[in-house]
Amino acid sequence: TEAGGSWSSADITIATINSSTGLITGVAAGTVTMTYTISGTGGCPDATATRDVTITAPPVAGTLSGTQEACIAGTTTFSSTEAGGSWSSADISIATINSSTGLITGVAAGTVTMTYTVSGTGGCPDATATRDVTITAPPVAGTLSGTQEACIAGTTTFSSTEAGGSWSSANTSIATINASTGLITGVAAGTVTMTYTISGTGGCPDATATRDVTITAPPVAGTLSGTQEACIAGTTTFSSTEAGGSWSSANTSIATINASTGLITGVAAGTVTMTYTISGTGGCPDATATRDVTITAPPVAGTLSGTQEACIAGTTTFSSTEAGGSWSSANTSIATINSSTGLITGVAAGTVTMTYTVSGTGGCPDATATRDVTITAAPVAGTLSGTQEACIAGTTTFSSTEAGGSWSSANTAIATINASTGLITGVAAGTVTMTYTISGTGGCPDATATRDVTITAPPTAGTLSGTTEACIAGTTTFSSTEAGGSWSSANTAIATINASTGLITGVAAGTVTMTYTVSGTGGCPDATATRDVTITAPPVAGTLSGTQEACIAGTTTFSSTEAGGSWSSADISIATINSSTGLITGVAAGTVTMTYTISGTGGCPDATATRDVTITAPPTAGTLSGTQEACIAGTTTFSSTEAGGSWSSADISIATINSSTGLITGVAAGTVTMTYTVSGTGGCPDATAIRDVTITAPPVAGTLSGTQEACI
Repeated sequence: TEAGGSWSSADITIATINSSTGLITGVAAGTVTMTYTISGTGGCPDATATRDVTITAPPVAGTLSGTQEACIAGTTTFSSTEAGGSWSSADISIATINSSTGLITGVAAGTVTMTYTVSGTGGCPDATATRDVTITAPPVAGTLSGTQEACIAGTTTFSSTEAGGSWSSANTSIATINASTGLITGVAAGTVTMTYTISGTGGCPDATATRDVTITAPPVAGTLSGTQEACIAGTTTFSSTEAGGSWSSANTSIATINASTGLITGVAAGTVTMTYTISGTGGCPDATATRDVTITAPPVAGTLSGTQEACIAGTTTFSSTEAGGSWSSANTSIATINSSTGLITGVAAGTVTMTYTVSGTGGCPDATATRDVTITAAPVAGTLSGTQEACIAGTTTFSSTEAGGSWSSANTAIATINASTGLITGVAAGTVTMTYTISGTGGCPDATATRDVTITAPPTAGTLSGTTEACIAGTTTFSSTEAGGSWSSANTAIATINASTGLITGVAAGTVTMTYTVSGTGGCPDATATRDVTITAPPVAGTLSGTQEACIAGTTTFSSTEAGGSWSSADISIATINSSTGLITGVAAGTVTMTYTISGTGGCPDATATRDVTITAPPTAGTLSGTQEACIAGTTTFSSTEAGGSWSSADISIATINSSTGLITGVAAGTVTMTYTVSGTGGCPDATAIRDVTITAPPVAGTLSGTQEACI
């Protein structure tokens, strides 16, 4: 553990040693003593220490033997002429070996080196010998693919990802397979397994893989039946003796057919072929059968026309674009119709349907068309009612005992009227006649009735003015351009208002609506106008807090229970303060007052609070002196130009120091920092100064170490 000495061997025929590095070289088997010497100085004798080393002969791994081939998962065994060693594999992903018996087990194809190791002793390296073994992979049949369905007499082909094998069928009465190409030929319906075989080599068994194929019989469409005639828009149904197929039309512009039910719907006159298809499966083609259907056009009644209104005892005539039909009335007590000419005669008020019929042929039903005619009685305007007074912009409603008419005003500059509801809206003061008209229909004249209404001007509350802010207990006054009204407050808990003068007195913080009301006359509602006033509470500066001491150049922070204010210093030559954060920075020793101000709003004065802070000068640790060297167990003394501090050692395992006198006592070799601390006051940190001292140890030869064995 001590540097600076020299090494020597007691017998260099057994081992030599380098005098400076301590490197030992074995020469012959045996044990020899090595000596480490540190020369003494200042009259001290040399210091020596000794350590033995034993030299040993190296081991031998012997000659290896054993079969050098095996299959994956197979085994072989290696051995050596020298016992006591252990076996290992260079790649256990190819083959493993039992460390004691030498039994090799194949893992994967490849060649791997096996190592036989006899451990060295007495500092000698291990002895090793190697022997290769080759592992062979067994054959694989690969992954099979190919379509697994075919029709009887049809073909499909199977293949494998591995070449060189042969194919065979488990049942050639269902399907055969070409041994080399994998071509399958369907023989009869059923499922059969095909096997692909690759022969094994080197004693490995054959590899096989299987894949099924299903042989399917071709489908049959069966015998079709069903009525082969239908009208346009009529239906008939086709069917087959074989279920499971689908129907299709050769021309859907003549007739459509439901794919599953066979329901045929005529579209246009003509003959079209319907096809019934049963889908082939397992590679077999579809099976089809056909059957024709003839579609016949039905008669049409044409488009009807003619005036659809008539008065009682009046007439109108209906006609059709198709000739040859006959007319009939659904209710001759309302109107009659001539069966050939279509002349209609009104009998009583009501609506009646007239029908025009053209007879169908070829089994098609008759064609009919209908058209309504309304017979109208002469209109009556009825008896009018409703309040005959209203305010300008106000409303009243007139009504009649007869519904369905429309209203009109003789002078819309005085009042308007809703044509359908009879709602009258006043426009200007005056009297105007309203007319109710029921329109005549079917050649009958209009019926009318009249009723007057008088419009009165409503009151006005005028335009409001006045200051819209006041403090709690303060006042402001609202006024209107219109006299004679009265004032009221929506919330007297916030502010009151004198009903006649409009004088507002603030009660509590908030916004409240003041209403000015002028009473209406002649049925007109009161007129009102509103104006808001906001009552503001005087500000509060809150309670101040924060450390009231700081060092020059140090900081402290004041805060208030109320946010939103600003800070200021009464004397920035002693301390400054950040106006928003309250951060105080000491400038010079002294005491200064800090003020926190919250601005008043709504006419209220500012709120302020104050707090003092005392700024203190920081301490100083002075200049340190004293001898900076001492022996272990020796002493030296440090001192400072500033009294009143205390001393401490950074590492008392090297040297201690008396906290008040500065007396240092050496404990162990090394350098240690001594710190002199003068305590700070008034928020100032302690002041410190440091000085190093070095402790020196007397020399020793140390403790020797190193491996005590080596090989020749």
